[in-house]
Amino acid sequence: MKKIILPGFFLLVMSMHLNAQSNNSGLDTLKKDIKAIGNLFKKAANVNISIDSIEQTDNNLTQLKQNILHTMGVKKLDEKYSTNNVVLTVSCKSKALELWSDQPLNSKQAFSVMRSNDTSLQLQYKYKKVVVQKTVAPAASPVIANQQTNNNITKTEVIAPPQTTGLTAVAALLFKGVQSKLKDVEKNKIADSLQFILTPDKKEFAYEDAAEFPFGAELMITDMNKDGKEEVFVTFGNSYTSGNTGTSVALFIADKNGIYRPNLGFPGVTPDILKTVNLGYPDLMIGGPGFQFPVWRWNGKEYIYYKTVKQ
Repeated sequence: MKKIILPGFFLLVMSMHLNAQSNNSGLDTLKKDIKAIGNLFKKAANVNISIDSIEQTDNNLTQLKQNILHTMGVKKLDEKYSTNNVVLTVSCKSKALELWSDQPLNSKQAFSVMRSNDTSLQLQYKYKKVVVQKTVAPAASPVIANQQTNNNITKTEVIAPPQTTGLTAVAALLFKGVQSKLKDVEKNKIADSLQFILTPDKKEFAYEDAAEFPFGAELMITDMNKDGKEEVFVTFGNSYTSGNTGTSVALFIADKNGIYRPNLGFPGVTPDILKTVNLGYPDLMIGGPGFQFPVWRWNGKEYIYYKTVKQ
């Protein structure tokens, strides 16, 4: 029998087709895979993304930039910032709307598309800060009780006003059954940053703009730099929010002021913590579909893309 040698390109397409069928993704997945192959032969061009009414340090902007850099076909990203406006210049092999459609839902939900063409995209930030002038009332005075006078010396016991504590409904479900030293206010901050809402039965999460696609979330608590302060990995989502990967991963690390800041925030599974360390934190390898996986490295302020490794 004569041996038949199939061209590598044909084998690759067939492999993607079989993979699409096994994942019940069908024709849509196959089209995406063929499109991805076509992008390999395109030359990179610049796509300009303008975002109004946002601060340079905004967590949603940081997450969006990380996701864009993580997108297939993106070569680099440059940033220019003026008052409440940022312009991202992305060198990639996609058109503007194609690049936007490739971003996970949790990264896009904070922005609205105002105008677009093949090479540019104008976004409006949904959560822009509104400055309102108001008169600040004096703080509530503490309650003074048990005032006594003996020998012209007045002793006064000061009772501070009561402080409200407790978890929000989202934070309570997120941290349910999880052993952690975090205070309620820290747990609430993490839950707020994720921008989850609860489903009507209060058993799952969703996004406000996609309430019909509920999902679960898992937490992993660790102390990667052994400083006694916990770090929190959150793995969440589904195929609607996170594409073929099926989940997204976020990491929360306390800054020098003790405020938990989000890292990562793109499709992937709970990272492998590697033995290599930079500035006190280990490198993280993010798993997902395919045979090449990104490694992210701590730069002293946040985790940024470092390199890609093969399986």
